[in-house]
Amino acid sequence: MATPASHVPQTPQVGRPAGAEASVTDPVIDPTAAAVDAAVRRARAAQRQIAHWPQQRIDDLVAAVAWQCYRDDNARHIARLSRRDTRLGDTEHLHAMQRRRVLGVLRDLHGVRTTGVVEELPELGLTRIAKPMGVIAVASPATAPGPGIVCNALPILKTRNAAVFTPNPRAHTTAREVVRLMREALEDADAPADLFQCLEVTGRAAGTALMRAADQVVAIGGPGTVRRAHESGTPALGAGVGNPTVLVDETADLTAAAEAIATGASYNNGTSCSSESNVFVHRSVADRFRAELVRLGAHLCDGPATARIRAALWPDGRTLDRELIGRPAAAIAEAAGVTDAGKAAVLVLDCPDPGPDDPILREKISPLLTLAVYDDFERAVGVVRDILDRCGRGHSCGIHTRRDDRVALLADRIPTCRVVVNQSTMTNTGGFATGVPFTTTLSGGTWAGTGGSGNITWRDFLNHTVVSRPIPEVLPDERLLFGRHWAEHGGLAAQPVPGESAAAGGAAPSGAGSGRDGSVARDGVPLVRDAPAGGRSASLQGGRTPGGDPVAGEALAIGEPEAVGRAAPHPGSPSRDGSVAGGEVPAVEPGTCLPGVPAPGRSPAGAQAGAPTAPHPAVPTPPAPGGPREEGSRHRV
Repeated sequence: MATPASHVPQTPQVGRPAGAEASVTDPVIDPTAAAVDAAVRRARAAQRQIAHWPQQRIDDLVAAVAWQCYRDDNARHIARLSRRDTRLGDTEHLHAMQRRRVLGVLRDLHGVRTTGVVEELPELGLTRIAKPMGVIAVASPATAPGPGIVCNALPILKTRNAAVFTPNPRAHTTAREVVRLMREALEDADAPADLFQCLEVTGRAAGTALMRAADQVVAIGGPGTVRRAHESGTPALGAGVGNPTVLVDETADLTAAAEAIATGASYNNGTSCSSESNVFVHRSVADRFRAELVRLGAHLCDGPATARIRAALWPDGRTLDRELIGRPAAAIAEAAGVTDAGKAAVLVLDCPDPGPDDPILREKISPLLTLAVYDDFERAVGVVRDILDRCGRGHSCGIHTRRDDRVALLADRIPTCRVVVNQSTMTNTGGFATGVPFTTTLSGGTWAGTGGSGNITWRDFLNHTVVSRPIPEVLPDERLLFGRHWAEHGGLAAQPVPGESAAAGGAAPSGAGSGRDGSVARDGVPLVRDAPAGGRSASLQGGRTPGGDPVAGEALAIGEPEAVGRAAPHPGSPSRDGSVAGGEVPAVEPGTCLPGVPAPGRSPAGAQAGAPTAPHPAVPTPPAPGGPREEGSRHRV
């Protein structure tokens, strides 16, 4: 049963302000636009009800929805429905994938705080508060629609948002059933069911209208879907096109490499964007690697067989045949007229020259693996980059090797968010033997033209309010920040004030104001005079502090009242008498120079010969705010 309205606290609307919902209706009523508008309004109302629910109640809600989708009977039901409706993938793999990914996402969400204060930095005076975004539009694909919907719904719910799903038309029936199960779990937990909805209408017009009306968009699917998301005018996160290309060098464990690659390329009939698509093997181990693939159930296609599969799967030479993708390897071989493939799990295509553009080197969404041989590693890396520039830029690549220098070279040269080492690239979406977080949305960063860079998780569904409080002032050390530039040119910025004695100080020049310690300021920059013994600052002979300001603790405004603007000395910062809080500072002799700065009367390197320079004092360098951080001083939840 949904939460009664009387139990809902009166709180400001999250997402778009009241009355500012994006209008998706025209004067002439459009059924598609009306359906989208109604769904978004219901989602906003539901989201407002949970916007201030406590963490414990939100966590129980997430667990309830996760359990509903993890249950073996429900997961198997969704897998069968998905395979029947889309004709993509393998029923057993879809069943196992949903349970594994639900479990992984729930693990990643467990113990995470997404309500109220989520971070305190007392040494910086900062407090960070997590807040929901509002209504999130999710465009879900035809491949593995069950895991795709559930594994976005859980982090969206964890962050107290609502979601409206616009599925690929091919997977609409499955998507509606998945959402029905999740709504049932919400109602059983006394939460509003409209936190999750599936659009009753499908198609590009409905998806585009939903994207424009939402507060955030998550787009998973083809490049067209991602492009429309970013053109909607709503902040968007997109999943890039896959085409994982893998290198196997002569040092690799060939048995392990072949098993990882064959499994990834064939899993769920190769429909994942993270399935291995191309593999380049060093010539010295290529025959042994092929033998390992055959042992694992792969079929090696010769040149003529490769040509027949190319013609069948890419009839126009570029576009995949939607009726063949995601089918078993044997079915694709039969359709292409390859008669000797038997019950092969994966078809290995022969590519003698991977340099030129060829559709078999692009994303396949099928249990196909293109194999090429290389001689020089660096050249092979260049070819991988060329291939991914044409298809799969930003998504991922992989390598099987025992040499860390080759891993580093590949990671440095390839514009990608993920480099997978000695594993299947299927671990891009998370795993229990990898540190990568679970997700079904693999962003490719700006390389792929998508928002976000990396795996999209609960962190991407939060807004934050930062509360800032004053802290003791600690001025930066110009010597440290400017380095050699300060050493070479810093002296020129501290010339004596015209008409004023460097030793004793004189009348303030025109345009200068007088500070309460007798200093003068010109153009807003304080200049500190000599102080008597035991005075407020060390002798500076008309120079400035390294920060261009009085020592820490002094007011910056000229003529400022004593009680205004004065900060207590921070531990380790210079105080009025020249000492440092928490320790003594050696006396500074007049005329002492900063390290690397020429002595008085000498010009810095590159300056005009004979040009006078002012002396510079050695001033203690204040530490970073708060000094060394102690365990427990930084609180993250």
